[in-house]
Amino acid sequence: MKWSDIFIQKPVLSIVVSLLILLLGFKAVKSLPVNQYPKTENALVTITTAYFGADPATVAGFITQPLEGAIAQAQGIDYLSSTSVSGLSTITRP
Repeated sequence: MKWSDIFIQKPVLSIVVSLLILLLGFKAVKSLPVNQYPKTENALVTITTAYFGADPATVAGFITQPLEGAIAQAQGIDYLSSTSVSGLSTITRP
């Protein structure tokens, strides 16, 4: 007698075993941990660009402000700090 013959001869047993497997599967799915939104830590991001030979007003107008506008559109950016000196622009997200 084969293993499958038992379930063919006794269909009620096959239904009970199938339901038991189904119930155990549902129980296992409910006990799985799901992290849809994992915990993240905010990192310090610094962007430094160089424009050699330019005065601070030119660096602020042509580099710092366009970059700040593009970076501020990203989700989760609430505050930016920037400095423009002769030939150098630094943008920091604290």
